[in-house]
This record gives sequence, C-alpha cells and structure tokens, in this order.
Amino acid sequence: MFGFDYYRKGVDLAIEALSEIINEKEDVCLLISLSSNKDFVLSKIRKRFNTIPDWIKILELRNDIVTYYHLSDAFLSPSRSEGFCNSLVEGAYCEIPLIASKIPNDKYSLFFLLKKKGKWN
Repeated sequence: MFGFDYYRKGVDLAIEALSEIINEKEDVCLLISLSSNKDFVLSKIRKRFNTIPDWIKILELRNDIVTYYHLSDAFLSPSRSEGFCNSLVEGAYCEIPLIASKIPNDKYSLFFLLKKKGKWN
C-alpha cells in the first residue's frame, strides 16, 4: 500500500485490520511505500504499538514501483478518498489481487483498466 497520507490513504485502517488477524503462525506482512511523511507515519505506528511491529515494513521510494507490486501477494488500498487511483490500475496491470475501499473513484479506475484490456463488456 501507499501511505504518505496516513489518514486519507487508510494506513490506520490497514494496520487495525491486519493486527486483528496477525498471530505467530501467520505469514502476513504489510508493506507501506512512502514518498513523504515517513517520520509522521512511523510516529503514528509507534503510538499504536509502542514500536514498529515486525509485520510492518516501510519501503523507500523507488523509480521502478513495479518491483513492489511483484513482491506482493495482493495490493491493499484502504483509502478514504481518491481521485483517479493510479495504484489500483498499476496493481491490476501487474495482475495481483486488489483489495480496495468501496469508494466511487476506485470503481472508475478499475473500469478504465478492464475496458482498456478488453475484459469489460
């Protein structure tokens, strides 16, 4: 997930949801790619857990973002609001499963991609 805007991008929602299902036997890791606000995001996570849990990994910004999609089993977009969500389109293009908030613009982002790939009638 992309989490430079902690609240709008739903980093808090993702952390809370995953913290409910994490246990020692689960192989779950939340990868959060940040282009800015790293200290703020880390402070919010530390405030919630008193540390950065092992199952949360903060990724550095990189030019070939496709690498992050290919490292992932799924792309999580728990955003509270979006314009045109490029990250959902990128994740779908990389053919990984998508988990997204039910917000209007996410639906239009996916419609655009599926229509372009001929998978939407």
